[in-house]
Amino acid sequence: MCVIIIKAAGQQLPTDTELRNAHRRNPHGCGFVSKSHHYKGMNFETFLKYIHKVPKEEACIIHFRLATHGSKCKANCHPFNRGNIWFAHNGILSIRPEGDMTDSETAFQNIIYPAIQKYGFKSSYVTRVIDKIIGYSKFAMMDENGNVRTFGQFIRFNGRLYSNLNHIDSYGYRTVSPMQTAFLQTLDDDDTERDEFASFDDWYRARRLSHSRMARRVV
Repeated sequence: MCVIIIKAAGQQLPTDTELRNAHRRNPHGCGFVSKSHHYKGMNFETFLKYIHKVPKEEACIIHFRLATHGSKCKANCHPFNRGNIWFAHNGILSIRPEGDMTDSETAFQNIIYPAIQKYGFKSSYVTRVIDKIIGYSKFAMMDENGNVRTFGQFIRFNGRLYSNLNHIDSYGYRTVSPMQTAFLQTLDDDDTERDEFASFDDWYRARRLSHSRMARRVV
């Protein structure tokens, strides 16, 4: 499973540690796009050098790939670009990939981008086109002005959007359970900072205890 991370304009990028964990969990390529910067490739250190150039005031779509369709190469890294539109995908689509392309790029090139060309980036028709193919996947797109559109169920955590949280523990690989994910989505953005905790599990237990105490006081 890949991961998409979206930083809104005015928000901080994820820490280098988090980005490195995301790459370790999804090691088959990395990339990002903002209004003024973009990069994709196989080298994480190069990725890290370029993403540090993204200014805080710009939104940014970040992607780490875990390959399913297509070879492990720069061409198959996300985000994909056609014209002035960038596209990133997490999931698997019921689409036959063309040649060595991913299912993601095949859908973007043949279905999504032509609809954007004809009807516009923010068109409701584009939404209907995507709804027909997305299934349980997540999509993120950016236009030349840095506007971002998302499709599918993202998780809000630390003020950013995530297609999943499978990389989030600082001490090796883990999977965030459905119960933990559901709890995370009930928190306010300013209630999710965990820099003072050693691991995700320590943070999670502390937040659950805190919210349980608050609930008892309210009752």
